Amino acid sequence: MIEAFLKFCGYIVSHEPRAYHSAVRDDKRIDFQHIDENGDLRAYDFTIVLPTAPSYLHAASISDGAAAKRRENAKKSKYRHAAELEGFTFIPFVVEAYGRWGDAAEKAFRDALAHLDDRGDIDDDLRALGFAKAQIPH
Repeated sequence: MIEAFLKFCGYIVSHEPRAYHSAVRDDKRIDFQHIDENGDLRAYDFTIVLPTAPSYLHAASISDGAAAKRRENAKKSKYRHAAELEGFTFIPFVVEAYGRWGDAAEKAFRDALAHLDDRGDIDDDLRALGFAKAQIPH
C-alpha cells in the first residue's frame, strides 16, 4: 500500500533492494527504497505491531502509541549501521494493529503528500485523504 502510494507520488521505488556493502548482513533487507526530491536515498521497513502483545501491553496501557514507538526504536537500532554504510535515511514504517501510526510513518506519509502537492499533481480526493489522515489522533 505505502509502496504503491509512493509510486503514485512520482517516486521511483525499488522493492526489497539488496545491501551493497559486504559488512551489511543479509538479515537487514529493507522492504523498499526511493530517492527523494533532494536526491537522498530513503529506505523503509514496514511492520505491524500488536499493542496487546505481552511485550508491549504494559507500555501501551500507559501511553498511546507506545508499542509503535518501541518498535520504531528497535528497527532504528537494527538498521543504524547499515544506513551509515549504505548512505541512506532509514524510515521505520510502523503501524499498530488497531490503526495508530508510528511517528516516522506519519511523517513519511505527510512528506509524500507534500511532494505530490508541490508538483501540482494533488487533486481534491488526495487533499481529502490528507485531511482524513490528519484527523487520526496521535
